[in-house]
Amino acid sequence: MVRRIRTKPQHARKPGSTVVALCGLLTVLGFALPIILAIYLSADSRPLGPRRVTDVIERFLNQGYDLGAVATGDVRVPRLFLPRIPKDWRGLVPADKRKQAFVILILPLVLQANEHVYADRQRLLDLAAQKKKGKKASAQDQGWLQDLAESYGTKAGDLKELVRRVDVIPPSLALAQAAIESGWGTSRFTTEGNALFGQWTTDDGNAMIPGDRDQGATHGIRRFPSLAESVASYFRNLNGHKAYTKFREQRAAVRAKGKDLDGTKLAKYLASYSERGADYVEAVQKVIATNQLAPLDEARLRSEVGPTLLGVLPKRK
Repeated sequence: MVRRIRTKPQHARKPGSTVVALCGLLTVLGFALPIILAIYLSADSRPLGPRRVTDVIERFLNQGYDLGAVATGDVRVPRLFLPRIPKDWRGLVPADKRKQAFVILILPLVLQANEHVYADRQRLLDLAAQKKKGKKASAQDQGWLQDLAESYGTKAGDLKELVRRVDVIPPSLALAQAAIESGWGTSRFTTEGNALFGQWTTDDGNAMIPGDRDQGATHGIRRFPSLAESVASYFRNLNGHKAYTKFREQRAAVRAKGKDLDGTKLAKYLASYSERGADYVEAVQKVIATNQLAPLDEARLRSEVGPTLLGVLPKRK
């Protein structure tokens, strides 16, 4: 026996009701569509990860960030940290405008990395002073020293070597190298993988393959989750790799004389950073001089610490 389901009778629509409903819908869309489009088109102006370079620069300028004033020491650099290069970066012309924008965007990241290193250095120097007085480090300090030594590729008990490695890098030097290695931010390794310093890796899962790589070569350019991670890795590279021992020794010698670190002079000890050797050193020094980066060695971040507008920094290791 088939069971039937009783349904309510449907009422016929009145003639013209469909037309009236359609007209009403079009009227609503006429008012709503411009609003929807405005919201969609303004999506790039949201706080995190803006895509347009003009939006990014405007945010920096609204914070009173002016390179000329920073160079003279009149103002400090705001704590704004860009997670990646804006997608329309290559379209920023002329070249001198792009160069200035590159320095504006990368300088805060370099200064923040230096702050991290400086804080570790001060704690390290305190522990070294206590050791000279015959005081034994606490279990917590010993654990911290062990972690620090591992991250810098040396032994925890060799405080002298740790002090030599745990030190800041002049911003002018870091900015010049980043400019050369990334083509002032235009390299695909930078735009696609946040690689500012052209660091090599043999990890296939984390490498971008250069188009001109020699046959049989196995290296690639290491990619990073953010620009800040790239800067942090560059610091660990210069401060830990054996190829830059002379760089660290010269920096320590300058410290011992009580003088300020000079990016142009320290660049002389980075010939091993590139296959170009001495030509690379000359190129770094030329970028520093031509773009007047040396005064930025005295730049500092503002003391107030608040939520960043443009992204987040990596966790300290």
